[in-house]
Amino acid sequence: MYWSLEVDRTFGRVGSISVNYVGEREVHDFLSRNVNAPLPGTYDAANPASAKYPLGSSQAVYQFASDGIAKGQQVTVLASLRPNAKSRLYARYWFQQENGDTSGATNFPSNEYDLGADYGRATDNHRHRLYAGGSYELPLGVSLNPTLVVGSGAPFNLTTGTDLNGDTIYNDRPAFATDLSRPSVVQTAFGNFDAEPIAGQKIVPRNYAMGPGYAVLFASASRTFGIGPKKSLPAAAGRPGAKSDAPYSLRFGVEAQNVLNHVNRGLPVGVLDSPLFGKSISLNPMFNAANQAANRVVTLTTTFSF
Repeated sequence: MYWSLEVDRTFGRVGSISVNYVGEREVHDFLSRNVNAPLPGTYDAANPASAKYPLGSSQAVYQFASDGIAKGQQVTVLASLRPNAKSRLYARYWFQQENGDTSGATNFPSNEYDLGADYGRATDNHRHRLYAGGSYELPLGVSLNPTLVVGSGAPFNLTTGTDLNGDTIYNDRPAFATDLSRPSVVQTAFGNFDAEPIAGQKIVPRNYAMGPGYAVLFASASRTFGIGPKKSLPAAAGRPGAKSDAPYSLRFGVEAQNVLNHVNRGLPVGVLDSPLFGKSISLNPMFNAANQAANRVVTLTTTFSF
């Protein structure tokens, strides 16, 4: 269910601004479940044979389900300005807040008997985003189009790397450490966590940690040349025919992704027992989906139109 409210205002021919609010509620979101996970309180990692299963055998039974929920809200502000005939400026800002207990049909809960334990920040919840740019007509017929994209990071999950409840899914989360002398405690830049939670400790919420933000500057420049003789338009009464545009055109352009070569890192590794925990081992896929090996890409283009 969605609902929205929008307010728009124009400033003559110079510019405009609009503010849009969208609210959202979702039920029956898809997820996956092991419907034969050990019953709560019966599984002991030191003695797996102690577990009791609802279907009798210890065989995992995976099923798709539609038990997830989500809710969120988003505010968008769009502004455009055209100070003169040769230039145009625009900016779009998003504020997003979304929570839920599943990340999709292949997402398993950390506790098969308590989906509410996973209710927290949505995986793709980038709280702030800004797109700003424009187009400019420079001398000699050159067209310039820069775009700046900046945003806050996305949340990511912290897991122990072990199966603490016997459901065969390695997505169990640690607890906030209450005794730093325990050998199971891991001290990190995100906080101190106990990878083997004990009674009385609070489990870390889903997507508790925040990944790095991003900033990318895109730019393109081009110039078009007319080719071929101009055609004469039909003459008006008492007037000679005017000349139309050239029948062909040749366009030369250059496009640059991440002009400043800023490194936009992907989400860090969130598995506590990994030697790479807390490190980003990839580039942000929002800008490097086509070529994960490249940080800055410059493309030259030539287009012939006829």
